[in-house]
Amino acid sequence: NNTDYCQGLGIWSDDGKVWHGPQMVPYIGLTNLGTFYPSGRALERPDGSILVVGWGRLMVPVRPFLWRGVFLFVSTNEGASYNYLSTVALPKDAPWGREGPNECAIEMMPNGDLVCMARTGSLGGRSATGGQSVDMLLSRSSDGGLTWRHHRLHVPGVMPKLLRMRNGVLVCATGRPGNRLMFSLDDGRTWGREMAVTYADIRTTGYIDLVETAPD
Repeated sequence: NNTDYCQGLGIWSDDGKVWHGPQMVPYIGLTNLGTFYPSGRALERPDGSILVVGWGRLMVPVRPFLWRGVFLFVSTNEGASYNYLSTVALPKDAPWGREGPNECAIEMMPNGDLVCMARTGSLGGRSATGGQSVDMLLSRSSDGGLTWRHHRLHVPGVMPKLLRMRNGVLVCATGRPGNRLMFSLDDGRTWGREMAVTYADIRTTGYIDLVETAPD
């Protein structure tokens, strides 16, 4: 990387069986981004452009561990390159966490709103299974990702994954402690019942994922 872009590897498939690549994919336009970790799932908008959210460490002179942030990039050339679109969240948006917003996921709602959820910190050390996480940050954009509103979600978690199912239920998978799913019936404004995948007394990384296998 340098001062205005990071570069990663991209692979793609039309059918999930035959894969093409890898090819170098630049993320362009955000200065002072030392590293960038895109989330594992991109969004394709109705106009064919692709959104990718990810987190990175900003190159700042003091306390670099705290200077993590979540950033949104857009591609208009079928994923060959991505240009910086907006800053989703910075440490000031999650002052209760000691890491700055990181490990993030994004999903699009039927009205076009974008919902992003991010980790903010972990208690009990930095080992893979060390202790409990702290409250996550939920951010929402109603203008295509240009500006964001922030909300402290009083649910701890790391590496959240978001999926809006075809029946309208928004699901979040997260963990530490344990691994669990939680559900929203109003596109992420409120969250209701949780379901344990593994219980809190089972120490895991808390890094899980989900996919809808059938309607509902």
